Amino acid sequence: MAVETLENLALLDGHCLHGMKVSIKRVLILECDGKTHTEIAALERVSESTVEHWLRTASSEIALCLPPGARVTKVVRGYWVGKHAGDCLADAVVALRAAG
Repeated sequence: MAVETLENLALLDGHCLHGMKVSIKRVLILECDGKTHTEIAALERVSESTVEHWLRTASSEIALCLPPGARVTKVVRGYWVGKHAGDCLADAVVALRAAG
């Protein structure tokens, strides 16, 4: 099932995840900023496998609002980050800017 239907995008728009770990939020934001997994791992001082694990975890948390079988791709993660940078991701955005 394609997740990019208008109904599914509306579900993503309203799906805040305030309880998501800041480390996972940071990885999502860095990925959306165009960083590779290698670059993210270096910036966050973790292994690439940890970055990949955190992105899978983020995808699972984002998918909670979607119908069963919907896939959360990098593009979908980016859409979600764009919609939530000012609310549930704000703490991670501020931290990344400060680390800048």
